[in-house]
Amino acid sequence: MQIKTILYYPTNLIDYICKKSISSPLSVPVKIQYDYKMISDYKKFLLGETITSEQKEFFNQFGFIHFENFIPSHAVETIIQASKEVEQKWISHGITKVNVVPTKYGVDLDGSPIVQR
Repeated sequence: MQIKTILYYPTNLIDYICKKSISSPLSVPVKIQYDYKMISDYKKFLLGETITSEQKEFFNQFGFIHFENFIPSHAVETIIQASKEVEQKWISHGITKVNVVPTKYGVDLDGSPIVQR
């Protein structure tokens, strides 16, 4: 298992409370170490009428389950396209809040603006 260290800048009280390893004031950067292991080779399942005991055991052990072909690829493309359209609308109209939740913007790898939250 690989240990990664990140420099974390707590930004609000929720972050401060939720991160058990943070004990410094909110404006001071702190280092957090965590175990990092990317799982790239794991069992994938097909969704049937019910969840099998094997699928339940996998979920209980790893905390996730991957169903292949759960959504048809054309539906996934439709969802992605719709989310990109909403993102562009928010960017072009300078939306700052959605349902009282602040909108956070960033920059994509190519330098174009993106909605991060």
